[in-house]
Amino acid sequence: MRRSLILLLSVLLVIGGVGGWFTTVAARDRGGAGHGSIEPDAVRPAAAGDNGDVANWYIVEVGKRADPGIVADRLTQSLGISVSHVYRHGFTGFAANIPPDKLAAVRAAKNVRSVDPDEPVQVDGAPGGSFEPCSDAGNVGSQNVPTGICRIQADKNSTAMIDGVDERVDADVAVVDTGIDQAAANWDLNARPGIDCTGGNDPMDDGDGHGTHVAGTIGALDNDHGVVGVAPGVRLWSVKVFDDAGRGSVRTVLCGLNWVLDQATNGVKMDVVNMSLSSPPKNRPIDDRHCGKRAHDDFQKGVCAVYKAGVTVVVAAGNYAADARFVRPAAYRQVIAVSALSDNDGTPANDRFASFSDYGKPIDLAAPGVDILSLKPPDNQPTGKMLQTLSGTSMAAPHVSGAAALYIAGHRGDGALTPAAVKQALRDHREQIKLRKDPDKRNEGVVNVNDGPPWGQTGKSRKSR
Repeated sequence: MRRSLILLLSVLLVIGGVGGWFTTVAARDRGGAGHGSIEPDAVRPAAAGDNGDVANWYIVEVGKRADPGIVADRLTQSLGISVSHVYRHGFTGFAANIPPDKLAAVRAAKNVRSVDPDEPVQVDGAPGGSFEPCSDAGNVGSQNVPTGICRIQADKNSTAMIDGVDERVDADVAVVDTGIDQAAANWDLNARPGIDCTGGNDPMDDGDGHGTHVAGTIGALDNDHGVVGVAPGVRLWSVKVFDDAGRGSVRTVLCGLNWVLDQATNGVKMDVVNMSLSSPPKNRPIDDRHCGKRAHDDFQKGVCAVYKAGVTVVVAAGNYAADARFVRPAAYRQVIAVSALSDNDGTPANDRFASFSDYGKPIDLAAPGVDILSLKPPDNQPTGKMLQTLSGTSMAAPHVSGAAALYIAGHRGDGALTPAAVKQALRDHREQIKLRKDPDKRNEGVVNVNDGPPWGQTGKSRKSR
């Protein structure tokens, strides 16, 4: 009865034009099933071996009218190359291990547009310290409300409606990461299998734990145990691009992005992609302002394809304490790049810029990224032990992915929810605060999802990249 009255009041407020900034339409997923399951074999890659090994691995782009599978098969038969992934959506081509003496022949082959070296990609999280819950609103039973939830005021968002009652946010988020653990998902997530791009066949297996932690911050259920996420119960799709040792590369990430694009043809368009990952800094600015075409950046070509398909892409800034202009994918203007702040009480009182976080002009928003409590695989322990704290820009990014999911769920029907529009909305509503120890002294602001003004502030947005 209490929930019915709250929902009725919310509807009346929206009809009367008094609804919060973050919610203008019905945004909860009460059915739980959402769009339904999708066959995970739709873009099944071949075995890829050591996913972090990039020696003699290349990304081959084919011409627009060429079939990448046919080109790959022809070159496999004629030159003996080894193909791991074929990309058919957005970026069209394949990944292959090419011996040095065959490289020139591949580059000269018919329908081959470019051949670029693969590069390693890594997750941006590390073990954290202690944790104290920050809010009484959702501390029902043994459920914890992490400090990050309070810091961005998700506990004051009417779409999230954090109160210990399991009602689910109506949005789809692809978690491009190490996988999402099935046991943790059964316990506290609305997660489902996407694709395993590592050569395995189980996207719901997370031997590393990083992806499960990220998923929990985005959308852990609002119930009586575990933790609660920014967008509770949002549909989380496990897109596994790192193996159990946390090893990945551009070829595995492109496989994951290809799957995201493929799902639209199956009736499931992702609203948000979270990529808590990065590659080591280059010695030059990354973004060529032409979606990677001039710089031969296949990673950016894949991101641009997802962006042009209308999917909001949120990425970690990176943990190199470096200028993000030199770091992929944070440097790309098609993403929402998120730096990390240190917060120990869920309020702005003691905030500072995290010492490990990348910084600079590409950064769009900051979010909590130090000692973040979330889920972990059980490791043969009781379910009550499926919690851990991690630190990194990997932990900051999912706060913004959850915020994007809340905004999209609350504004369906308001017009085109383009990635640029979602980014601008989040930046318009950010908390304008100058974080102590920020190396560049720029005010990227802290993501905030309070229905009202963030921590009593308003603020103007700078122009999005």
